[in-house]
Formats: sequence, structure tokens, C-alpha cells
Amino acid sequence: MDGAAAFVAAFPGLIAVAVGAARLVRSRELRRHAGGIRIALIALTFLAIGACHSIDRDAFAHAPIAEASLPVREPLGYTIGANAGQALVLQNGLLGSYYAGAQFDRLDHQQIDPNVEFFWDATGNPVITAPDGIDTNEGDFRLPDTWGIWSVVWEGYLEVPSTDTYGLRIHVNNGGWLQLKDNTGALTVVIDCSGGTSFEGDCDATATLPKGRNYIRLSYFNNAPPSADAVLSWQPPGATGFTVVPTSSLFTQISSSNTTPMVDVGIDTSLYRDVQLSKIGVFTDPDGGPWIVTADFGDGTPLTHVDYRRPAGGATYEFTLAHAYDKTGTFTMTITVSDSLGATGSAAVHVLVRKIPVLFVPGIFGSELAATSAGFSDPIPDGHGGTNRIFYPGVPPCDNPVWFNICQAELTANDDYFDLLKFNPAGKPYVPAIQPNGHLVTLPQTPYSTTQQFFVAQGYVEGSDFFVFNYDWRQGVETTAHGLDAQVQQILRSSGAPKVDIIAHSLGGLVVRSFLVDGTQRTSAARVVILGAPELGTPLFGYALIGGTCLPPLSEGVRCLITQEEVADVSRAIPSALEIAPSLEYYRVFPNAIGDDHPSAYVDGRLSLPGQGPDGRWEALVAREVEVGVPTLFLTAGVSFHADDRFWLDRIPATTRLYLVAGTGQPTIGQVIERWARTLVPRRDVNGLIIGQTVQLTKRLETRLVDGDTRVVTQSAALNESATPPSNVSVVYVSTAHEFLTDQSVLPVSITLLQGDDAVARYPGFVARGPVQPSGVVISGHSPIELVVRDAAGRRIGSADGRHGFGELPQATYDKLGDAKFITLTTPQAVTTNLYGSADGDGLVRVRRMQNGVIVGQSVFTHVPTRPGSLASFAVDASGIAGTMQVDLNGDGATDVVLTPTELSAAAADDLAPPTIRITSPDGRAVVGGVPLAWVSTDDLSGVASSGASLDGDLQTSVANGTSVSIVVGRHSVDVIAEDRAGNFATASRSFMADAYAWLDPLDGSDAFAANAGRTIPVKFTVTASDGTVVADDSVTVTLIDRAGKPVVGPLVAGPDPASGVKIGPDYHADMRTTGLTPGTYRIRVNFNSASLVGEFSREISLR
Repeated sequence: MDGAAAFVAAFPGLIAVAVGAARLVRSRELRRHAGGIRIALIALTFLAIGACHSIDRDAFAHAPIAEASLPVREPLGYTIGANAGQALVLQNGLLGSYYAGAQFDRLDHQQIDPNVEFFWDATGNPVITAPDGIDTNEGDFRLPDTWGIWSVVWEGYLEVPSTDTYGLRIHVNNGGWLQLKDNTGALTVVIDCSGGTSFEGDCDATATLPKGRNYIRLSYFNNAPPSADAVLSWQPPGATGFTVVPTSSLFTQISSSNTTPMVDVGIDTSLYRDVQLSKIGVFTDPDGGPWIVTADFGDGTPLTHVDYRRPAGGATYEFTLAHAYDKTGTFTMTITVSDSLGATGSAAVHVLVRKIPVLFVPGIFGSELAATSAGFSDPIPDGHGGTNRIFYPGVPPCDNPVWFNICQAELTANDDYFDLLKFNPAGKPYVPAIQPNGHLVTLPQTPYSTTQQFFVAQGYVEGSDFFVFNYDWRQGVETTAHGLDAQVQQILRSSGAPKVDIIAHSLGGLVVRSFLVDGTQRTSAARVVILGAPELGTPLFGYALIGGTCLPPLSEGVRCLITQEEVADVSRAIPSALEIAPSLEYYRVFPNAIGDDHPSAYVDGRLSLPGQGPDGRWEALVAREVEVGVPTLFLTAGVSFHADDRFWLDRIPATTRLYLVAGTGQPTIGQVIERWARTLVPRRDVNGLIIGQTVQLTKRLETRLVDGDTRVVTQSAALNESATPPSNVSVVYVSTAHEFLTDQSVLPVSITLLQGDDAVARYPGFVARGPVQPSGVVISGHSPIELVVRDAAGRRIGSADGRHGFGELPQATYDKLGDAKFITLTTPQAVTTNLYGSADGDGLVRVRRMQNGVIVGQSVFTHVPTRPGSLASFAVDASGIAGTMQVDLNGDGATDVVLTPTELSAAAADDLAPPTIRITSPDGRAVVGGVPLAWVSTDDLSGVASSGASLDGDLQTSVANGTSVSIVVGRHSVDVIAEDRAGNFATASRSFMADAYAWLDPLDGSDAFAANAGRTIPVKFTVTASDGTVVADDSVTVTLIDRAGKPVVGPLVAGPDPASGVKIGPDYHADMRTTGLTPGTYRIRVNFNSASLVGEFSREISLR
């Protein structure tokens, strides 16, 4: 059907639609002309034939604009344009938001309209600029090319004079909705005039409105040009009909003045650190929103934006404050509510953040042990080959506590009292009655003398928010961790706190480690600080099992009250001692048996005596521990505990914040080398008078220094080369000694970490994120010498008798290990070193200079003679260089010996490697007669100072290199001793067999043999092994030599008969002709040099 036919067919219906449209558009009657009907008829005609409009009948809104798209923000304000974000000035009218399209989806502009009374047609269009509209190219020539379609939202306030019921009407073409707020403040549709593409008409409703201004919102769309209408009318009480709502009754704001929001957050509150705060606050504001609510929690965290809500039926708005404080103290929390016009209201409340209870776990020897009853112990091995039955806890006043019993320690002849602490090889205490008594060892000589006072000064109350874990430090770590688990549970129950903080020191850190991995309460640990724990063990503690160390371990006042031998003896019988010895993982991190780069913890150099090299493997340390009597059960438990050295950090709770604090910057024993030294010991007669000297081989310790806290190597405490810590683990480094990690200079660092603060920023130069390589001077004396160092002010450190000493010199530490004593000066200064002889012998004194972890220079005194009561002294300047030593051997004040030190620098300064020795003769073959003792000794660093050989252990006789010696039949050994310029000593040994020889007639007598010149002399001899077996060796040669050693006859070699050579079997026989020789003294020399026999013997003869 063509367009004309379609028009004719549809004409009757179109007339009816046009008449209806004229009736509905009553307000257009104001125009008083027929053009309106004519336009309507033309438009309807275009619709019928499909040539005027292409209308998508679904392209319009089916509901009022969603509040998510246009939220109700009170006070009202612009959302787009140059005034976006600004509140409207109070005035008459409504805010109109105009959208392109009929679905409220593309906001075009905003304007203030005096009221809603709009009639749009082609002459007034476009409200929205094309092309957002309907194609009309084929329509009325008077229409624009594109008729825009649009939607509008008007919002504002309708003011009514009294609370009553009002009639409301909207007239729309094509659809709209009128919304008011219900008593909850939510928007509610009161007129639904959804209409559609062909709709134009009125929609009415009634509503009860309270006196004053009421929020209204009218959502309107047009989707059927060329005309569009929108009218808002009302019928107040008593009115006879609807009229357009006048401008005077419409307002852009609810109030003419901006009221300050009123905020209320309740009363002060309290909670524990790290516990989530949850507090409800409210605010009111009669001007309406929107508002911005912010919270300043007063702890330095950024301002937090807080969401608010309006409870159903309420006139107030609520908000919930949520925050976890990571610091303790009283904080002022301020809540601020700001409206869009800049008015702000606020309220503040105090929040008391209570301390989470702190549990302090001391290290080894930190907890007092006392006997709960009295009696004699069962027999306890005394470490000297016998047993003792010891009365415990001791005779008053030297009774409880058993540990640490300062009274018993002062009794120099009674160190075996501390055998009471021992466990038997089955892991059970010899005296079960000895138990922790609940107290820290707080003697002035111990690391914990001021610990409790510090926490009290910080405001902690013991038993309320500060606790000490007193435990039997002798037990294995995993056993002790069960007790820690129980105490944590008890603290939580008694305090009501949700979690605990833990500070642990030394061995206590290993206990906490076990708790964090396997404890049932491990998730209750909030923040944990572990101070100087030997996580991988440490060399000093490892050798304490073998040779002992000083106790009590502090450089102040009395020291070494318990002999080193007793410390070693008791330590071997304590399970926990094996858990602080170097582990297999320690050796993985520190594998170097020689040199200063990651030195291994222990080197057994004693094996070099029979010709084997030093052993720096972990297995060598374990073998040495077994050798000195450490029970297998304890060794096995130690290995088991350290099995997860590399992985335990990954197993702690993710909610626990762990801080590993490692001491750094202190020269620390990183390697102990146990070997032999050649010493000269005076020989005395029965009256004590010196009548000579004896050479002895004495066990001597050497040590290599690394970074640490003087007792624990830094990498063992920090694990920085063993594992990559997870995100909840941090490592910090403190420049201090092990014992000071728990005093009042370092404990504030622990508190800072528990508070979650940056300890590095708070304590710059003292706390760091990386290790600080040590510098200083280390003076060491090797027995029989005791050391005391004195500064210019007379302040001392060290001990003159090995038991009682001084700790007056600041920035200095003293320690003993085996026969070695160490004084470390971490601050450059000029000092005088005094040496006190403790026995006959000689000693070695080293002065090592360390800069940034490297030994850069060394002054060495070798073979310092000592006597009981001898004195010596030398000065050390501020750069660490030693002067000459004056030795007073008899204590009469007169200098008997002056020694000049050997100065070493560069690589030689840290030369702890002994010379290498290669014995070239004897070489393993059997020897007959005599053989030269020969060797090659070298030292690539400091150089060889001296060497010599001895035969069959006769150290009193030293043979120079290449000297021939006579050997009697049997097994023998040769020992070569070499010493380098750094005082390092090496030995090499070789054993060999010697055969016997005997001259036969006519040379068999002991008298001088004489014969006439020119005579043939029968030379006969035998060679037999030590078992009497005849030795026949065809390498034999017989030579006659003159006084100058020049051969004059021979050499005669093995032959078939004596006339032509040396006949062998079973004796050796050669006829030596002396024809042509002049009278004089000669020597018959016999030599052997075969694969199995070497040697030489000779016989003097005279020719007349």
C-alpha cells in the first residue's frame, strides 16, 4: 500500500485521535487559534503513513530516576557545570536537571526553574540540542531536521502553611512521577503517571503534608514530539480546583540559615592495643545532607572517612567507628561532620589503649633454681673420674637458691657444688627437688639485674601486665616451651587480655621459637621481640662444652667465680646446652675452616700432630663433644631442635609480628681452633731452683673474630643468611654486647618495637636495618698468662688471678675460653696491658686491630716467659699498636727480659693458619744405620719463623733441617715442628721402621781397625729386620772415602763374587783393595737406596 492509500484508509481514525488530543491539551487553548489542531492533524497523518517519525517505543523511562543516579543531597547543590559541588542559594523555585534522551541517563545541564509549567513545541524547541531525537526529514517542513527528546528531574521543597491533606497533580506528555519522603526519610512515589509514547494527560493523588517545607522530586520524560508538556498543580485545603503550584511556594533549600551538625560519640572508652574498636556515634542536622563524616583517631593515622546511615523512623544519623590502635596510651578521638555549605560539628572522646601484657623470657642461667627439700644427692659424676654425694641446697648461709648461689661460687675449692645441676645421660635431673622458684637471677653480675625495675619504671605492674617466665633452663627447649604455653594461657585468663607480647633473650628466644611453631597458644602472641638468640648456635657456647668459659658472664665486678673446667663439666650434663652449640645449618652458612670469610665454628687442629690436616666440619665438633662425654641423647635432641633452622620462620602464625634483634658491631668469637703449641717450660730441682728448661707440646686455642654481640654471632641471631623472613618478620640490629641487650639502654628499643614504632628512626646510629661491621682492638693472652688492661684514668678491665676481676673500663669486654683470655676495646684509646704469670712456661700475646670487620694489623709477642708471680707490661697506643714488653720474671721490680713484638699487616695480620710441613726424609721406607731428617715448611702469609725436628718424641732435642741421625732397630717416628711469625704452630709426623746392621770379622770389633796400605780388606756385614729376618737388598753400595769425604775406592755394587763387587747372601761381602793408597785414616761407607730400604752406616779404618 502506498502512502496516499494508507492515509485514506486511516483518515476516520485520525480524526478521532486529533479531536481527543485537542480536548486533552486544555492549556493550549490559551493560544486561541486553529494552528494547534492543524499541527496535530498533520503529525498524526505522518504517524499513520510512517513517513514522519521513526519512534523506538521502548526508549523512555519506566520508573522515576534511580536514587543511585541522582542521590538526594541535602542541602541541594549542583552536580555538574562550573558550580558543581556548590550548594544552591536559598531562593524560590526548583532545581531542574535536564537529560538527553528519555531515560535519565545523560545529564546535559542544570538550571533553576521558577515552577513546573512547561509547554514545548517545534517553535520553542530544542530543549536538548539535536541529534538526540527523532528523525523528521520527511515530515513537516516547519519542523527541525531532528526533534530532540529529553527527560527532566525537578527537586526542591514545597512549603505548605499547615499540616493537612493536599491534592497533587502532574500533567505530562509523555510520562512522569512525583515523589515525596516518607517518615523514614526514604523517597516514595505518590503519583505514578508512567504514560508512554502516545500518552498526554493528568494524574492525581492526595498526600498529608506537615507544616513547612517538604522535599519533592518530579521525574519527567518526553518521547513523542512535536509537542511536550509538564505541569505541577495542587489543590490546597478549601480550594475548589487544581492550580499550578506558584513560585512562592517552591524553594531550593529547606532553611534560610545553615545549622551546624550536632555530633555525639558517647563517653570515654578503653580497649587493648591491636583490638578492633567498634563504637557507634550519631549526628543530627535539620538542614539535610549530604555530609562528610571523618574520624581522627589521635594516633597519627590518616583521617578516616566514615559512612553514615539513617535508622528507620529516626531523626538522627548513625555511624560506626572502627579502628585498631597499635600503640598504647590515651588518645583523643575526634569525629567531624561537615555539610556541603561548610558548617562543621564535632565531638571528641578519649580512648585509653591499655598495654597488652608483656611476658619476659630470660636466657640461660636467667631463672633462679632452688631446692624444694633438703638432703644428700645420689652419687653424681664429678668430672674428675669420681662421684660425689652432695648435700643440697647447701649449708646456711650458702644454701638456696642453688642457682645462682653466689656464696658457693665464692668458695674457691667447692665448685663441685654445682654438680647438683646435672642431668643423667637418660635426661633426668640427679636432684629432682631442684626447680624454678619464680625469680629472676638479679645479681649485679648478671644480665637481668635491672630488667624488672625497667618495666616498673615504664608503668607496668608485675602480675598484672608484666610477667616473667621462670623456667628450668636446663631442660631441652621443646620441653620448656610447653611450660611457656601454659603460662600464656594463664596470663590471658587472669588479665582478660586477648593476646600477649613477648620479649625473650638468648636461650629464651629459642624457647619462644619452639612455642611459636608448636604451642597451642601460639596465635595469642601479638608481638614478639627476640634479643640475641643463638638461632643457629654460636661458637663461644659450642666450645664452652669442651673447654668452659666464664661465669657469671658480665664484664662488671666479680667474674669467673666458677672455674672453666666446672662450667664445661656441668654444661655437658645439661640438655639445653647442646641447643646453643653451632648447628649443622650454622656450618652451612659458615663453611670455611680456614680464612676469615664465613669461618666455621670449630676446627680440630689436634689431628695435625699425627700428620692429618685440621678438621673444620660440623662432624668434628660433634665428635669432640662425644669425646668429652656429652650424652648421645642430648646430642640427638639438639640436632632435632635445629632441624628446621631454615624454615621455622615460615611456620609461625601470620598474625604474630616478630622482631629478631641481633647485636652487632662487636668483635665476636666466630671460630675456635684447638691445636698444639711448642712451649718452653723451666725445669726445677727439688728445691724449686731453675736448672734448665723443657720443651712441651701444650694445647692452645686460637680464635677468629667476626661480627656479633661478643657472644652470639650476628648472622645466627638475625638469620639473615639462612632464610628469607616472611612479611611478618623484621630484623633489626643494635650496636651493643649480648649482656646489655636486656639492660636499660636497650630495653627501650624492645618497647618501641612492641609499640609498632620505627626503632631505627627513633634511635639512629644505635639501631640499624643492617649489621654494623665491628672495629676495635682485641688483646688476647694464651696461658699461662692473665690479663688486666688499664686506661690513662686508671680504670681497669680483666683479671689478675683468673677468678676475680675488674669491669671499670667502659666500652670494653672481657672473656675467657679455654686457655685464652680476651679483652676487647670497642673505642680507640691508649692503654697499658699488664700480664700476670700463673705458672712456669711461655705464653703468646696478640694485639689485633679490627676495622669494619677486617683485621688490618697485629702485634704479636711469641714465647713470653712466665713464672708464678711474674709480671710484664706493654703499652698499646690509640691506633692499637703495641710497644715493647718489659718482663719481670721474679716480681722484684727489675726488668729481666725485653721483647719486641712482630708487626703484621694486610693479609698476614689475620694469619691464624699454621705453616704447612712436608716431610721428605724419612719417606716411608725402612731405614738402616742413619738417615737425614729433611722437610719443607712454608707459610704464605706471615712466613716461617723457625722449624725443627725431633725423633721419637724427644722434644728436648731439636734437629735442624737436613741433619742425619743414627737410627736403632725398631719402629720410630719423626716429628717436625714449625712456627710462623704470627705465633701459629704446626706439627707433622711420620713413622718408619729401622733395620739392624752388624759388621763381621775382621771389622766387627769395637777397637780401631788398622791394616797395611795396599792390602785387600774383606768387608763383611749383615742387615736384619726387627724380627730377625735377613734383609738382602741389591741396591747396596760400598765406598771407601778419605777424610774429606772423597771416594777413593768404589762404589762397589752388588755382584756375583766379592772380588768384583758386593756378594749378597745371606751376608754382604766385598773385597776392598787399597792398592796405591797412602797411609792415613779412611772410612768404609755402606749405602742402601731401594724401593724398600734406605740408609747409611760406616766404619773408620787406618792404613799404615
